[in-house]
Amino acid sequence: MFLDKTQELCLYQHVRDATRIRQNLTPTTLDYVFTEEENLIELINYEAPPGKSDHVVLTWKLLVATPTISSSQVKFNFHKEEYESMRNSLRLIDWKERCKGKAVAEMWSDFTKILYELVKMHIPLKREGKKKRRLSKQIRRKISERSRAWQKYCRYRSGKNFDKYKQLRNEVNHAIRKEEDEHRKRILLGFKHNRKRFFGYMRSQQTVKDNLTALRKLNGELTTTDQETAELLSTYFQEVYTVEDTSNLPVVKISNFSWNDADLNFDDSIIMRKLLNLNPDKSSGPDDIHSMLLKECAAAVTKPLSIIIQQSFDTGTLTADWKNANIVPIFKKGDRTDRSNYRPVSLTSVPCKIMESIIKREVGEVFGFK
Repeated sequence: MFLDKTQELCLYQHVRDATRIRQNLTPTTLDYVFTEEENLIELINYEAPPGKSDHVVLTWKLLVATPTISSSQVKFNFHKEEYESMRNSLRLIDWKERCKGKAVAEMWSDFTKILYELVKMHIPLKREGKKKRRLSKQIRRKISERSRAWQKYCRYRSGKNFDKYKQLRNEVNHAIRKEEDEHRKRILLGFKHNRKRFFGYMRSQQTVKDNLTALRKLNGELTTTDQETAELLSTYFQEVYTVEDTSNLPVVKISNFSWNDADLNFDDSIIMRKLLNLNPDKSSGPDDIHSMLLKECAAAVTKPLSIIIQQSFDTGTLTADWKNANIVPIFKKGDRTDRSNYRPVSLTSVPCKIMESIIKREVGEVFGFK
């Protein structure tokens, strides 16, 4: 009953190991630490019991706040723009003529340069900080009326003036509660089929953010710069990375092998379909080309992407952006200063993933898997 109630209140329980240990008896958990947010407590320590007690001593580090990390990265708000002007500019370009006689790297460099220039012209920058929600004009007007009624009552203390003030006060409170309920409903409707928006909202409500500030080095000291932290994580991820043995690969024997590289075409219709099916909430890779931009300008960027991807496949060459990835460390659990408590997530180029998905589908049809 007690634990069910904590679940209803959305409390997080941090104690995971036994807290009462006695010889010849099964260790049990009798002590609990609850918080409203998971990030408020960094690490639970289980110390030796005091005196003759059989209960361990629990100590922990309470995080009140984490330092704000200022970023010099330019971030564009791809969800706050009408893309018609960008589409019109891209349609004016003769991509066949522009790409004629160029290598894959040259075509890709030219394509990304044009996109970056249009993004700077038409896409607004993201605003730093949390935007404060304003009350509606009707409620602000009611609040002004309530203030005037209170001032009038303070000057002329009569029952009539107080009743007038009390009426306006109740109307304001009711209107604010109603507007907050409607706002919450709109937020909940926005979460439907959009998990990223839901988790983003939940992170914005946290007192302590999931910021990676410092890691403990092998000598026990903490890193002092972002460069040190990145290098420490890079070294650890390389240590745990599984290197496949390619010296003894099995040979697949197929009697009726109908695969021919020359038959694989990345025509406009296939590229267009892939672009329109992109998830606009996915992050971009090292090329900084957002999936929202590609989806909204699908008709205008289909031709250059089709030419670049086709030539990349035919010549067996990849651009540098397609070979690289942005590695983001995701915290799992435990001590936040321990590098082993983070897992890497790779953010790769969206156009490269489109090319991979088309090849995968074609190869899957040949070998009979999806």
